[in-house]
Amino acid sequence: MGEEVKCTAKLKIKALKAKTLEEALEPDNIITPPGLKVGCKSRDDTLECTVEVECGNPTRILTLRNTIEDLLTTIKAVVETLAKTS
Repeated sequence: MGEEVKCTAKLKIKALKAKTLEEALEPDNIITPPGLKVGCKSRDDTLECTVEVECGNPTRILTLRNTIEDLLTTIKAVVETLAKTS
């Protein structure tokens, strides 16, 4: 058996309501497909998300990219909604 290859991406986002962003992302990150881990934590005014995917197959890197894109799209929608309600 070959060595397992994992690809990891970390996003750090400064946001006044980082905890609200973390809570908005949580439901999507509870159940993920096999070989994919997503976690977000907030501290003060920073949201940090980590995406890890088993990428022994080169096409799995697209899973990493697509997951990051989904996270950023959701973060943008939450930020825009918060701006409208503030």
